[in-house]
Amino acid sequence: MNALAIVVGVIGVVAALFWFIIWPIFTRGAPSLVIYSDLPREIVDPIIHKFESQRKIHVRVVYADKESVNSGVGLSDRIRKESAKPIADIYWSACPVAVEQLRRDSLLEPHTNTTIDRMFAGPQAMWWGLGTRVRVIVWNKNRLNRNTAPKSMCALARPEWMSRCAMADPSKNGSSRYHVWLLFTTMTPSEARHILEQIKQNRVQLPDTDNGVVDAVASGKADWGVADSDDAYRAMQQGKPVDYAVSDQVNYSTQDALGVPHGAMPTMGTPLLSYAMALVHNRPHVRDTYDLAGFLYTDGVAADMQEADPAIIPTSMAIVTGLGESRGHIINPDDLRPLAGTIAAISDSQPEADKAIQEVFGGIDQGL
Repeated sequence: MNALAIVVGVIGVVAALFWFIIWPIFTRGAPSLVIYSDLPREIVDPIIHKFESQRKIHVRVVYADKESVNSGVGLSDRIRKESAKPIADIYWSACPVAVEQLRRDSLLEPHTNTTIDRMFAGPQAMWWGLGTRVRVIVWNKNRLNRNTAPKSMCALARPEWMSRCAMADPSKNGSSRYHVWLLFTTMTPSEARHILEQIKQNRVQLPDTDNGVVDAVASGKADWGVADSDDAYRAMQQGKPVDYAVSDQVNYSTQDALGVPHGAMPTMGTPLLSYAMALVHNRPHVRDTYDLAGFLYTDGVAADMQEADPAIIPTSMAIVTGLGESRGHIINPDDLRPLAGTIAAISDSQPEADKAIQEVFGGIDQGL
């Protein structure tokens, strides 16, 4: 072996040692990617650790506090405040409304993938739903059953349910507020406002969170309520006496709840609330961000998410095609109301809806 070959071999060994041993130590504590996550640590951390071990790219995850997540804001305000010099590369939001407003403010960048159905994507492919939940009617099994429980959110205004039903306060809860926005896209502003006034007069219980709604139903404080599917599912898994069905999916359920002719208005449909993932505009680490985004959209990550939290409905087409039947609870994809498909209507109705929420329920603490 000549001297040149020996030198080349030594250089190769040194380079390998540097890359696999010295470089990870040197870069420890100096992540090359930053994710802002509204999803909890127990779901995200194992996924990120798997990515780091496979790709040798360091990632730091900043988590939102529960209060900001429940309000529907999450870490979106932090991204907005840092827009002149972004820190985050990726935002994984618990509320598509928050991430959609970032899109409107030109704070996101478009990207594509081939594993998630387009119905879970935002306008212009600026964000994609990596996991989702829907709005449901949850009831106490000792009081009601699938035949006797209401089918529509609008039943909250029915006098026969006075003081016996619950919904998270839309002035404090993002999911509930989004549901009200869709109410205002289904009917005239005066009709929708009248329903909110009836809900208030009907002494509907108004806890701050959807989990509070489910707890009220499970304890018997309320016979039924409106909540997110993940909260209802977890309560069932914990053995609490509750069951649930998807809100406003049965034909004419909205009209029947309001006591109006079937042709008077459309059925509201079910609000779809994806866990939206987006790339931040002007982010610090462009190339590595695409690598991480591609990893997060894989079917393996979708399976990991469901294993970590079975309450999450997967959006991977390979796992659930068109949703279909989820854990015995029928979800008709044709009746879902994804944000992207109703964005124009929501944009038009949101100011009027927020005004009504503010006046009927006493102000919006953390408005979107």
